[in-house]
Amino acid sequence: MKMGIFSLVAVLVAAPSVTADDLVLRDGKRIQWRVLEDKGESYEVETDAGRKLTIKKSDVVRFEKADPKGMPLTGAAFTFDVKKDADVSNLLRGVDASKPIAGVWSMEPGPLLITPATPHGRIVIPYDFPAEYDVHVTLQKRKGDGAFYLGLPVGARRMMVGVDGTGGIEGGVDSVIETSFKEKIFRDQKMRSLVFSVRSNRFVLTVNGKVMVDWKNADYTKVSLPEKIDSKDQGLMVGVYDTVYALSGLVVVHPKRQP
Repeated sequence: MKMGIFSLVAVLVAAPSVTADDLVLRDGKRIQWRVLEDKGESYEVETDAGRKLTIKKSDVVRFEKADPKGMPLTGAAFTFDVKKDADVSNLLRGVDASKPIAGVWSMEPGPLLITPATPHGRIVIPYDFPAEYDVHVTLQKRKGDGAFYLGLPVGARRMMVGVDGTGGIEGGVDSVIETSFKEKIFRDQKMRSLVFSVRSNRFVLTVNGKVMVDWKNADYTKVSLPEKIDSKDQGLMVGVYDTVYALSGLVVVHPKRQP
């Protein structure tokens, strides 16, 4: 499967309905977000219009994810209580563009991670992933019409999940037929927000709040990266096929580690 990053947008709303990834605040308000950056004691989020909001971490109760009908995917499987048990890390800070696996990668002010228009251009970003986590990607296609994919750690393995592969219209988990879908994601140069949610027995991929993959009773023992693109480097693999993408957000959210 030939696979590309996405954007996370924030609009402050008081209504109870959820249509995108939300930060739920103590006063009951929600921030629907596409771009989120950890600033230490606060989160900086960005709206569709480019407006930036600074939210104190102490005011945030939890993250919530939504399905395409606007109803939250509730329960412990898809909700991390930020105040009590969630860590948020900006993976772009850990990128060394000078040490890719394949292709010429670069960083632009922002920061933006720029992918190469190379068959299976790949880079691994070191991070010690727990068993359950979300990866939020914000990206824009600049040139080309090929795939974007991630190699997501699942135990001792990595799982290849991508969009716009196989002729630019196919996505899903590589070699898992029940997760495959045919829909072109990057039809233009607008920013997209992709969320990859890994749980012990479920995997969900959303694009701009729409659920594209919901793999229930996920069996991670049957997934792996194709041998020709795998790497011994541990961490998150970011890959593309013959296409230039600009990643402006790459954030991982997971429960706090036990001391």
